[in-house]
Amino acid sequence: MTSDKNTTSKWLKIGAWLIGIALILFVGFFFFSGWLQGKVERMTEKESNGLYKLKLHGLDVSPFLGHLEVDSLTLEPNYERWQQLKQEKQHVPRMLFRIRTAAFSASGLNLLGIAFGKPLDASELNLQEPDILLTEMHPDTTERHKAAYQVATGILRNMQIGQIIIADADFRYRDYFRDSTVLLEVKKFTLTAGDFRLDSLSFEATDRAFYTRKAEFKSAGITYRFPDGQYHVTTGALTLNSAAQTIAIRNLHLKPQRTARQLSRAKGKAVTSNDLKIKKVQLKGVDYHTYFRKEQFLANYLLLDKPVLRSYKTRKSGEPEERKPLPHDMVQHIKTPFLIDTLKVRNGDVRYTELALAAQEPGSITLNSLYATITNLSNMPAHISDKKPALLQSSFLVMNKAKVRVWARLPLLNKAGYHTIAGTFGSARPAILNPILIPTASIKIEEGYIRKGEFKAELTARKATGTMLVYYDNLGIELLKKGEGNEQGLGKKIISKVADWVAIKDANPMKGEQPRTGHISVTRDPNASVLSYWKTCVVSGFLDTIGLEKAAKK
Repeated sequence: MTSDKNTTSKWLKIGAWLIGIALILFVGFFFFSGWLQGKVERMTEKESNGLYKLKLHGLDVSPFLGHLEVDSLTLEPNYERWQQLKQEKQHVPRMLFRIRTAAFSASGLNLLGIAFGKPLDASELNLQEPDILLTEMHPDTTERHKAAYQVATGILRNMQIGQIIIADADFRYRDYFRDSTVLLEVKKFTLTAGDFRLDSLSFEATDRAFYTRKAEFKSAGITYRFPDGQYHVTTGALTLNSAAQTIAIRNLHLKPQRTARQLSRAKGKAVTSNDLKIKKVQLKGVDYHTYFRKEQFLANYLLLDKPVLRSYKTRKSGEPEERKPLPHDMVQHIKTPFLIDTLKVRNGDVRYTELALAAQEPGSITLNSLYATITNLSNMPAHISDKKPALLQSSFLVMNKAKVRVWARLPLLNKAGYHTIAGTFGSARPAILNPILIPTASIKIEEGYIRKGEFKAELTARKATGTMLVYYDNLGIELLKKGEGNEQGLGKKIISKVADWVAIKDANPMKGEQPRTGHISVTRDPNASVLSYWKTCVVSGFLDTIGLEKAAKK
């Protein structure tokens, strides 16, 4: 009996000790959680020099297991403090960010080490439904920024995280120094990153990008607003994968926010309004590592699938014409060095509409079933030169009927804008061009048939020369009175008849003669686009072939 009492007493003592230890641990964890929460919140404000305040709600900590959870987290920037530090001539960051997240958890976390200022080390960080607002406080005037590992301080310096998961997040970017307009919105995105290490070795490692071995970004879509408010860009699903070296974008849409007349008045120049939709944009072989380290964009392959472009221009806006750049100008003005080995356009559709100054109705022309390949597209001297230009091959249907093929050699770094074009076109009735010729050029093609043709030209930013050989029969052209559609004044009728009887050669070759070669001679209009420049070369060769080029020059 005594033995049983002693045994029971021992178990009671052990139980009491266990309960006591549990109570001590519970109370300790409770006070540790409170102490840690205060420690982290104070450290955040101190380390940021008062620029940020961190608030943790529902903190649950298991220090020995290295586990931390919060029901919600807010990191709020202090914009007034930023202004104060700037006035005091102290260093201030260009960007401030605000984070509000529904839930946050970390596992395998060195909590005790963090409490004493050691680098953060965790097996996993997980943010659920964060709302992130990034504010640009002043313009970026730095040509090249220091790497993140070079400027990181405190527990962030040399930190290591096995897995980062950001799920169902929303992101917005605005420029505070202009008008606080939200320029970029990223909807419902998920970001996962594996083996993140913020140190110099990770920065240099060729099998890493953005300090991680693998990163994947997925979003339901983005919206970008141009700072001048003239255009918006929206997308559907967007995916980036650093390990697979890919980027995929669905339903990209560049949409003007004003009419062509309004755009022209806003810019003070007669501009073309462009509405562009692309079903799919796909990039392969994207070198994320080189972009991350050197800010150079390199990709093996870029596909633009089913692009649809609608361009509209009115010459009745009363504004002066806008100077148009050549491809050389556009490429040379891109600051980021880039190289795209192969760019493909698949099944494109283009419609250009113009309201001429003297016209009552707009004219239009279409390029349908457009397929194009551009190789060696770059602004890097190591990859492109006069001897190694970008090469274009393309085919399309004019007005959905006439088959045209065009080739171009484009040494895009040539300061004179030098390049060459060549092309062929198949059988067609030239009257298909009346929808653009009648309203914009006051010319009507009454009849005729083109059997085939070819052309080639050398072009610079100032002029173009070349040749054209086109075979056609029974060509009849009328010169119309401007602004009267199909109606002609008596004087124009006489001119038209004279042109038909005297100047125009209605066939090539003429009966009993050898085929005539037309000569291309064009002085470039700096207000015309490159496509318009090329089109003018073709028109010049055709007019010379039919006998009107000299009359046109006069």
